[in-house]
Amino acid sequence: MSSSIKTISDKAQFPEIFSKYFSKSNVYIKTKNGNIAVQYLGYLDDNVAFRIPRIKSISDKIVVYTRNDTSTYYLSLKLLERNEDTFIFLPVLIQVITEARQEERKEVDGDRSEKKIIYLSNIISDFSIKTGLTMSEKKLDGVKEVFMDDIRGNFEINRIVFVHEAKNDPRMKYFLDTKSVLLIENTNEKPKGEKEKIFNFYMNEIYSRDFKLMSNKELISEASVPLLYRGLIPYGYIQANNRVSMNESDLSALKKYANSLNEHIKTSGLFHVANEKFLVSDISKKGIGIAYKDRRLTRYFREGSRSR
Repeated sequence: MSSSIKTISDKAQFPEIFSKYFSKSNVYIKTKNGNIAVQYLGYLDDNVAFRIPRIKSISDKIVVYTRNDTSTYYLSLKLLERNEDTFIFLPVLIQVITEARQEERKEVDGDRSEKKIIYLSNIISDFSIKTGLTMSEKKLDGVKEVFMDDIRGNFEINRIVFVHEAKNDPRMKYFLDTKSVLLIENTNEKPKGEKEKIFNFYMNEIYSRDFKLMSNKELISEASVPLLYRGLIPYGYIQANNRVSMNESDLSALKKYANSLNEHIKTSGLFHVANEKFLVSDISKKGIGIAYKDRRLTRYFREGSRSR
């Protein structure tokens, strides 16, 4: 099935679409901080009503949407009046975006006669992690000192860097994108085969921007590993460089330090985990969709953030 976008402005078609899709499916307002669930109440005299709980203000023009199989129905609305949590809108147009999914995504409601409701709790996002780090800098300085004492002596130079400190840091970007370790055995000896690609990337994107390394030509090797909260969300890295070539045993030693630091951070209480329950709206191999009515829960998320 090819992708398509269809715009419907003929109001004669609205009643059937509302009855067929919006009245029988989950409906949401899509915001930059997440999806907020709303309730379709009905369509009468060219106006449509929705219940939007726990909201203080709303724009004069909004968009709500609902999904049906591979199609998403976006409804543009103009606010007419409000009575507590009930809002009456003038429907402007409906845009239907249909596309072939790259992966199977299933709604969790199943048969309406036998609903299956799934909730998630203990969710944490990279935004929450970064906030926790920023607010705990003094504590982190002590943590760094303890772990740096353990690492010193094995490598010529070493660093522990947390994500809130790493502005425009190419290493941090690499770990955020890949969550993979980095081993450069010798900058003076270009490897062959699979290692050549990562070597070229390191020299062009990382080494060339690290003025400390470039000014010290005696440092010819690097091993760096990401710090991963719950083994999934990158929140920093440990970097080590040497005057001699480094190998897998050096990388393994650094991994052990990273594992110890991860366990320490996990039990330190630096990061706030959301204990509230979130309703799962759909599931796929690459992730899940969640919805919530309480706008206060948006504090756990930001656009583009990763959650676990």
